Amino acid sequence: MVIQLKDITGKVLELEVFSEMCVDEFKRMIGEKLGTPPDHQRLVFKGRDLDDSKILSDYNIEQNSIIHLLSYHKGGTEALLHTFDPNLLNPLYDFDFTNVVDTKEFKRGGESYTRPCGWKRIALEVSRYSSDKSWLGSSNRPGEWMVSYHGTGFNNTLGIAQKG
Repeated sequence: MVIQLKDITGKVLELEVFSEMCVDEFKRMIGEKLGTPPDHQRLVFKGRDLDDSKILSDYNIEQNSIIHLLSYHKGGTEALLHTFDPNLLNPLYDFDFTNVVDTKEFKRGGESYTRPCGWKRIALEVSRYSSDKSWLGSSNRPGEWMVSYHGTGFNNTLGIAQKG
C-alpha cells in the first residue's frame, strides 16, 4: 500500500509500505530516503505517536493514510520552557480534550477541521493582533479562521498545529 509522509514544512513523500511493517522498520526506511536518523524521528498518525515496537496495522494505517514526521533532537528544550512568556497565553480558552472522542464534523469559515482529541488545548493570546475579532468566531461564519491547536509539550506542538 502507499501512504503519505508529511513533514513540518508540508512536503509530502509517498512511500510503499505493507500493513505488517514494524514502525521501527518504517523509520529506517524514512532514514534511508531522507537522511533523518530513526532516533531523531517522531511519527504521528491521527494524533497518536507511533511506537517503534508496533506494526502499522496496529494503528489502522491504510492506503493513502497521512503520517506526520517530526524531526527532533533529544534535550535542548529547557531554555524554552524557562523563558516562555505567560502573556502569550489565554487560559480562558484552554480545554482538556484528553478523554474526548469526536463523533461529528467541526467547521470554521466553511472548512472542516479535526479537534485534538487525546490532548490538552492551551490557548494562545491572539486578540491583540486585530481590533476586528470576527475571525476568532466558533459558529462557522464566513471569515472565521481555521483552528490551530498547540500541544502541551514542546515535541507535541508541531503535530497538532500541523494537523489542526
